Amino acid sequence: MHSLYGWFSFCGKTFPCVFVAVLGMATHSENLTKVQEALWHLIKDEDVMRVLEAMIKKMKEVGKSSERIKQWREEAQAYIPTGKQYSLFNEEYWVAAYIIQTNLEKFKELFDKLKVIKSEFNSTENKVYKLEDEQEKLRNKIEKLTLEIENSFFVYFVHDVEMLKKLNKQLERNIR
Repeated sequence: MHSLYGWFSFCGKTFPCVFVAVLGMATHSENLTKVQEALWHLIKDEDVMRVLEAMIKKMKEVGKSSERIKQWREEAQAYIPTGKQYSLFNEEYWVAAYIIQTNLEKFKELFDKLKVIKSEFNSTENKVYKLEDEQEKLRNKIEKLTLEIENSFFVYFVHDVEMLKKLNKQLERNIR
């Protein structure tokens, strides 16, 4: 019962251990493929790519001294597929994608927060554009009123000059 060829009870049936091992290998292979596909989708995602590149930059800064990064690198090796389509991205992308995949809930929370912040930013940016537009309208009003004031002053000034000329002529007549 403890040997490789022993019998194992599974779903109410008795199977040889070899059969269970084969089932386990198929499940392992399916899981491996699913993880590889998940990593591939992460690598190909445009928004995630920026995060991957930032992570790779940080991993390079830390260098080989981080035990945790070494551990992730070793764990990720099993999920790095072979093939030309996958070789477009080097090991660092796969390791970074693996780190994201293994911490997916945390990254989802961060991406949700990022979406909220982006939305708030866009809303604020729209408000700024509206305020800038309003500011431009107010500048135009100020310029228009300034011109009116200047023109009015000029008209009054010219009017006053004309009045002074008339008065001056009258005075000259009276003096003669």
